[in-house]
Amino acid sequence: MTLKGPFEIVSMVGTVSKGGLHIHASVSDDDFKVRGGHLVTDTLVQSTAEIVIVELENYELSRSKDLGSSYKTLKITEIREAQVE
Repeated sequence: MTLKGPFEIVSMVGTVSKGGLHIHASVSDDDFKVRGGHLVTDTLVQSTAEIVIVELENYELSRSKDLGSSYKTLKITEIREAQVE
């Protein structure tokens, strides 16, 4: 589904990693009707979008196929630094 705006971003969460991005957004129209779903490429922002990105130091994000479903689920792996002797 493609939505034609303008809309206001009221919520947005997701992950950005070397393997790609996966972002969900909720947007509101002039009548305060809220819709939500995946944010896809080529999405235009009319003026500004205040976005905060937090880096998870010492962690790597990846996706792998879940054995119980056909979905690729998020996997968070701690990266341990090699110890020098």
